[in-house]
Amino acid sequence: MNLTPTVQCVFRLAFAFLLANQSLSTLVVPSIAAEASTGTSEFRAPIETAQFIAVNALLIVIAIWIAFGIRTRLVAAIGLTIYTGYTLASGGFEADNLGIGVIVAFGLALPLIVAGGGAYSMYRKGWSGLTDL
Repeated sequence: MNLTPTVQCVFRLAFAFLLANQSLSTLVVPSIAAEASTGTSEFRAPIETAQFIAVNALLIVIAIWIAFGIRTRLVAAIGLTIYTGYTLASGGFEADNLGIGVIVAFGLALPLIVAGGGAYSMYRKGWSGLTDL
């Protein structure tokens, strides 16, 4: 698959934004919405709290790696898998949502998995290139 480096960079940044947005919105928005609708600040995470925080932290790390282009093919595959599993676990396939986020994630991640991060990746060979500095 031949994509221009600019298109690959746009896919990388859009996928990183999607992962970071999912992680940050599930941490912040439900607690604000619960407080606004019920008048209390009670918040129940869709997954157990420690697992919830760990998965959100992992999604943020993956988003950063994708944005900088570190091991893009592997990290995009891992990010897509974790994002899909997280959406399934948190009830993202409800009737009003229809899994649009997962479809968008597949659309953004598959070109990255097939074609890689492109010429605008910060470290094209992962962390192994950092030892030469």
